[in-house]
Amino acid sequence: MPNIYANGRSADPAAIFHVELDGTAHDPLVFCIGTEHPDLRRISFFDVVTARFHVSETTDLNSSRLDSTCSPKWPAWLGKFLTNAMQSRTHTTRFSDSFIGQETEVSKLVAAIGAKTDMAAVRKVAKYGETEKARFREVDAQATALKASSPKQVIENLKQATSDITALIAKLDTLGIQFSAEKEAFRKELSSAANECAAAAAATGAETFKKPFFKAVGTPQWEVFAKAAHAPAHKENDAYPGPGDRCILCERPLDEDSRSHIVALLAFVEGDAQRAAQTSAKAVENEIAVLKTMEVNIFASDSAVRAHVSKFDPGLATIIDSTARSISELRDSSIASLTARGPVQGSINCTEVCSALRALIDRITADLDRLDKEDPTSAVASLELERQTLRHREVLSNLLGSIETYVANAAWCSKAERAKSALNPRHITDKEKELFAQIVGPSYRARLAH
Repeated sequence: MPNIYANGRSADPAAIFHVELDGTAHDPLVFCIGTEHPDLRRISFFDVVTARFHVSETTDLNSSRLDSTCSPKWPAWLGKFLTNAMQSRTHTTRFSDSFIGQETEVSKLVAAIGAKTDMAAVRKVAKYGETEKARFREVDAQATALKASSPKQVIENLKQATSDITALIAKLDTLGIQFSAEKEAFRKELSSAANECAAAAAATGAETFKKPFFKAVGTPQWEVFAKAAHAPAHKENDAYPGPGDRCILCERPLDEDSRSHIVALLAFVEGDAQRAAQTSAKAVENEIAVLKTMEVNIFASDSAVRAHVSKFDPGLATIIDSTARSISELRDSSIASLTARGPVQGSINCTEVCSALRALIDRITADLDRLDKEDPTSAVASLELERQTLRHREVLSNLLGSIETYVANAAWCSKAERAKSALNPRHITDKEKELFAQIVGPSYRARLAH
């Protein structure tokens, strides 16, 4: 300490320490503020009065080490750190200033932005894409028509759009059934059955009529030949070939062996295996005919319904276009697979697309009711509110990144504030005293007593 009795500013504290260890004098240690002497730092002083006080039975022995692992000052340090961090994350921001005009549900939501804001709900409202832009244009057009007292043409257009979209839903529902998973399994079974029956008929023919001098017996070409011979044979008479009949191919009289061979060949053409093969082949051909007559070009680029859907919901128009292309490709691949008697693969589900189109019709119907039934003043007010809401959604979509950062910081600061309020060092100080009294106190007291 400097000289407290000196007048004016005293000199900086300083001292010269003369040290003697085990009777041997060492070089003096010159001390002043700012110097470091490891030897001096190891020296502790206890005068008699203080020592007697600490070892008396009337008081507890205590320690207040600043370098303690459980220093009671760390809550204050942490509290200061949290305060600084909260200040860096806290900014005065008024997002609501960006939402001008009539108050909407969107502007109300933004005005209440804070630490507990549900960002999932905000992101949902902040969605603003081609569909919302199209809706904004439609609402604007309807409001303009009402203000000009000429909503008749708008109403007619909406009614036509409803009719065309309803027809599109019916077509999609039908095609969804025709290309369902159940229909896929049905066509796959048709193709498989035709393959199996044809193979069984060929095997029967090969086993019955196979000759070492003919290679074509049992092949599809041979079956065509056998069937071709069947029709002109029965043109001769129902009993052909009978005794004395001639061969319809070489025109020579038939001997008994030749007649028996032709009888067997005609019986093969009329047999169960051939009938099953013909029946299954016919079923496949019928299904191919059904597929070829299906109307799959349901969303042509120049169609009125495409123009309607694109006007009201461009995003939905893109989805329908993709669905229509998938249906057309699936129809063509199914025909090719059935023709080749291969496995038919692929199905499509139109349920979600149809649901979206029905929701669009509901929206158009609501517009029609507003234009047709409400008085013009109320209808215009309703349209203006929707228009303002869409504009506010656009603004919100642009501010979404900043709002997410603001809400995240506000939530963090809220948690930090709760943590600060819990930073009371009293329990640390009490525990430090308890541990010192149990572990250090007895040994310390015993040493000082000597």
